[in-house]
Amino acid sequence: MRLSRWFPNPQLPSSPTPAEERANLASHAAAAVLAALAGVWLAVGSPSAAPPVLVWTGVFFALAMAVTFAASAAYHLHAEGPRKDRARRADHAMIYAAIAATYTPFAVAVIGGAVGLGLAATQWTLAAVGVWICLRHFHRFGWVQLGLKLAMGWMMLPVAGPAVAAIPPASLAWLLAGGVVYTVGVVFFLMEGLPFNHAIWHGFVVGGAGCHLVAVERAIAAAAAG
Repeated sequence: MRLSRWFPNPQLPSSPTPAEERANLASHAAAAVLAALAGVWLAVGSPSAAPPVLVWTGVFFALAMAVTFAASAAYHLHAEGPRKDRARRADHAMIYAAIAATYTPFAVAVIGGAVGLGLAATQWTLAAVGVWICLRHFHRFGWVQLGLKLAMGWMMLPVAGPAVAAIPPASLAWLLAGGVVYTVGVVFFLMEGLPFNHAIWHGFVVGGAGCHLVAVERAIAAAAAG
């Protein structure tokens, strides 16, 4: 069996069946609503003693995930044509913003200092590069784009010392769990020879985002408890 049958260029358009595309649409449309509700929950339900910058960067993360899921749902909603191609670019571009938004509460409000702010600045700089590639050169550098997303996702490793010292243990455990869930999901994203592979990938994305939402909530709770 040729490896390319299962792992094609990740930027080439796939040809899902109507049932697969309905599953793709439904999974991330539902996730967009849940992520938006999570943002509201963090905004109104966080302890009053929690640092406002942590709460509001957490809300920002949740809303960024809602927009990311909505962009994905919009892509899967459209029929083939120029509009779907534009939606596909927006879908992939938002992934970079979602990764950077995930880092923001922890980098800015938990780790802090030069290390945390440098981490946040690096994340958003790379996100801007990724968005530019998606908008201008989407059908090129497919594996480069995938590698950039994975590198951004695991960028906590070079600053593991300060991160472990600053992030509460429960929050850190959920962060790592989310990273593992996302990374395992990439395998299914690439396996276009597997029926419903993209819907399975969506499930892993929702699971990873859920883990990271819990990580934010645990960090807020720990900060409020002093």
